[in-house]
Amino acid sequence: MGHINAALDWLIQFFNTVWPLVVSTFVGGWLAFQYIRRHEHRRELEQRFARLKLVYFVLSSQRHRLQRLQKNALQPYAASSRRAEMMPPIQLHDDFPRLDMPQLPGLFEQDSVELLNEMIDVEQRFLDVADLLKRRTRLIRAEPVNLAQLKVETDKLYEEVPILEEQYGEALYSLNRYMESQPRGIGGETLDYIAWMVCSVCGATAAVFFFSHWAINSSAVVEMGLDISLVSALVFALSLYFSLALTAIVFIMGVYTAIKKLKSSLIYVLSLLLAAAPVLYLMWADYNMMT
Repeated sequence: MGHINAALDWLIQFFNTVWPLVVSTFVGGWLAFQYIRRHEHRRELEQRFARLKLVYFVLSSQRHRLQRLQKNALQPYAASSRRAEMMPPIQLHDDFPRLDMPQLPGLFEQDSVELLNEMIDVEQRFLDVADLLKRRTRLIRAEPVNLAQLKVETDKLYEEVPILEEQYGEALYSLNRYMESQPRGIGGETLDYIAWMVCSVCGATAAVFFFSHWAINSSAVVEMGLDISLVSALVFALSLYFSLALTAIVFIMGVYTAIKKLKSSLIYVLSLLLAAAPVLYLMWADYNMMT
């Protein structure tokens, strides 16, 4: 067993020399990867939310034009039986904002297809009103004027505009609620993912600590003639130090999530118990020895 013990002793010396470099390299690389990943994810969320705000602006602008049309052009003649003849030609310029149709599907979740269709439908009906105004203008300027057709188009205008204005209100309300439900940056979902990762690390640290403690004090290991207790003692000490560091880190992260009222706060409580388990065990063992 002398060769095995010599190999174990060399392994311990090598581990003591190399492990800080290995650990720091791994931790540094992992943190850099997580930072880049979170930065890209946050930028995607911010861009998506900005496009949703643009959709809201486009529909709000169209609704504002529709409301001006209703107030300035339709209401003054609404009660007149000769409104088709009295109402002058109405020009609705084509410079109003439009929805970017190819971009819309990527802004809505699969369970929000109905809302997407509502956005598309309300703009299409706005375009139909714009075409209706153009047809009415051509009828007025035609010689001779087709009064019967002009009356049909005018009555249709009075019928469509109030309905469309109401639809705009419903669509904007639904869109606003959808926007409020969407993440605008790094939120609870990412923190929950990190919380479970931290919980796993804490559990692994506690497991390594108690296994090393068992290996150091196990009579079976001594009977085998292996001096594995040296390795176990080293891992025991490292896991204890790591446990102390994790306890402080998890406590701070748990307080942060509790202040933010995120659902991952309970996960951090479990992580704190796991991380502090080695320290609590040693305190309990010392107390038993004293009593």
